[in-house]
Amino acid sequence: MTSFEYRLHPVQQAPSGIIAFPFEMAAAMLKRFRELAAEAPDTCTWLAGILPGPAGGKLAAVVVSHFGSEEEGQRALRPIRELGSIVLDTVARVPYCALQQQLDASFPKGLRSYWKSALLNGLRDEVIGMIIKAMRDTPSGRDQVVIEYYGGAVSRVSSDATAFEHRNSPFNLLILAMSTNPALDHAAYADARFRRLAAIKSRYDPGNLFRFNQNMAPRNPRPARVGRASPMDEHLHNEPGHKKN
Repeated sequence: MTSFEYRLHPVQQAPSGIIAFPFEMAAAMLKRFRELAAEAPDTCTWLAGILPGPAGGKLAAVVVSHFGSEEEGQRALRPIRELGSIVLDTVARVPYCALQQQLDASFPKGLRSYWKSALLNGLRDEVIGMIIKAMRDTPSGRDQVVIEYYGGAVSRVSSDATAFEHRNSPFNLLILAMSTNPALDHAAYADARFRRLAAIKSRYDPGNLFRFNQNMAPRNPRPARVGRASPMDEHLHNEPGHKKN
């Protein structure tokens, strides 16, 4: 892949926002989302998930954007609003840049994140049940699950036309484990693997210089020594083609 070609559409403002329900309504909300997404025109974008609530706990929510007329947008939103018991509804006409930034507050800098995703050929009731069961009690209050709906123009491209083949998978399931608690880092690895990685980190980066990635702290952190080569420096200096200054 050496270049991209985009087809742009003029957009100034569009109705967009979050409509959230109590966690207990997750099954009903996800089933309604499944129906609406399958019927949605290209002018309407749907996401759904189980998200952290602003006051704690979890909410079942959809994120929707509509790029048609005002009347079409209200008609598209009516079936999800008819579920009732809405606890949050932020849908309003917003500038396109604000539309793109509306979830930024949920992902502040410094979060410890472990994300997985899987394409789904359908959103069956059994899958919905598994998602709800898993999200009922999670290690961190920031953990969430998001379901993206593709379909539309994405599904109308031939599977052999681009490097992305999975055009017949309408849903993408995102499992987002997020926390500010370093103690939960261990949960992402088996005990033996965690100890081995921590030992490697302690040997090659005891001062935790490389700490702005998905970081694992050394077992016994200490300040990096100035003026003395570390095992990492020695390794790099011995690499073929490495030039010392």
